[in-house]
Amino acid sequence: MIAPANPPRMPDLDYAAIDAAIHRGIHDAVLNRARLGFPVSVWRDGKVVMLTPEEVFAEEEADRIAR
Repeated sequence: MIAPANPPRMPDLDYAAIDAAIHRGIHDAVLNRARLGFPVSVWRDGKVVMLTPEEVFAEEEADRIAR
């Protein structure tokens, strides 16, 4: 197969905006799961750790205060 002379060019993407959107989505999903009363699995120090909803909300509050 012969390659086209002018292949389509990928648009310039704003990778920082993509990363921020993914981060927001994960953050929202974690908080929604905690609001429903379910534990949340996170990766800490090379292990999976289960956080209770109360622990999730405490960390969220600490992060909010730190900002």
